[in-house]
Amino acid sequence: MSIEESAMWDFKIVGSVMIGPKGQVVIPKAAREDMWIASWDSLICISKWWKWIILIKADTVLEFIDYVKSEVEVEKNKSKNIKNKD
Repeated sequence: MSIEESAMWDFKIVGSVMIGPKGQVVIPKAAREDMWIASWDSLICISKWWKWIILIKADTVLEFIDYVKSEVEVEKNKSKNIKNKD
């Protein structure tokens, strides 16, 4: 994925992680700083299709859900507009 594509989706790659022997992951410092994640903060872990994992700060999960709903509506409207042109 190019930088232009990641900008389109409004995210950035902040590093990579490895799974330790106890199944633990260290969140990259840049991500912790960007999201103001501190020790003992709660994160929600979401996975889908065995392909990706999302970590969301627990106190912002409702905001994330609203964001996803609005993005789905935008895509539905784009699809309707394309179908109406045909």
